[in-house]
Amino acid sequence: DSAAHAGDLIAYHKALSFYDDVLDILFMTLKALMIDQETMVIVTTDHGRGNGIHWTDHGPEYPESKQTWAFVMNGKLKPMSQTKDVMNYSTLSIRPTVEEAFGI
Repeated sequence: DSAAHAGDLIAYHKALSFYDDVLDILFMTLKALMIDQETMVIVTTDHGRGNGIHWTDHGPEYPESKQTWAFVMNGKLKPMSQTKDVMNYSTLSIRPTVEEAFGI
């Protein structure tokens, strides 16, 4: 986040590459321990980023920064609400997803 706020695209990409490597190690370790099929992993971000020249920013003045992503392995993210055929997810979807996985 600090690299993006500084506008340092090279450092930002380097940070992303670091996290990519860490996740690769995690997934390889789970597989080596033979628990990759029974372990739930959720990876997401705390916020998105602005678009175009505002890629360095986030906050209420950049509504696109409300868009984030999530990856769920061995589970399914629970929607927070549904409008017709559109499921709405947020970081608040994580808790009910974990609670369902643990049966609580």
